[in-house]
Amino acid sequence: EFISSQKRPKATRIIRVIQGFEPQEFRSNFETWPVGTSTTVAEDSRGKVA
Repeated sequence: EFISSQKRPKATRIIRVIQGFEPQEFRSNFETWPVGTSTTVAEDSRGKVA
């Protein structure tokens, strides 16, 4: 629905970006970006890799 409401091609790809972990490529699309996000990672999830 979102793609068609924006009049974008059906083949348009959407990438989900988690707040606080935006890549530089994404941030470069904005003139300003807040410095130092307050996003925290839960202690019990650190170091666990699937």
